[in-house]
Amino acid sequence: MVIFSIEKKIKVQLPESVNVVAEYNKEDEEKYAASIDSDRKKIEIVINDNKMIPDVINVNKNDKVSLIVRVEEGYHNLYLDIYHIGTNYIPTNKKEILRFDATMSGQFKFFSHTYRYKKEPEGKLIVR
Repeated sequence: MVIFSIEKKIKVQLPESVNVVAEYNKEDEEKYAASIDSDRKKIEIVINDNKMIPDVINVNKNDKVSLIVRVEEGYHNLYLDIYHIGTNYIPTNKKEILRFDATMSGQFKFFSHTYRYKKEPEGKLIVR
């Protein structure tokens, strides 16, 4: 019996007749991410220690959105309260993509939690 662990979170037992080959390929990951984002509205948000640029984002209801969150200074995440989704904490000069479908109309706050600043960067998502 073959036992393997994926990111040390899941253990799977397979019969010995099953041959498992796992290989990480960054190029394949980038191609896959590009294919997921091909029909999405892409918006880059830059976060530094006290602001987000842009701080207002406009999309249409039912748009599929990819927020490319890049941290220019500090150590931040981005949280979109209305959809209860957010990025991991992102270090300086790195980025992460937050994907969601804009299913509700209205004006919604998004923000960054930080561990050392009193004024946390925030912005507004407007879904029409």
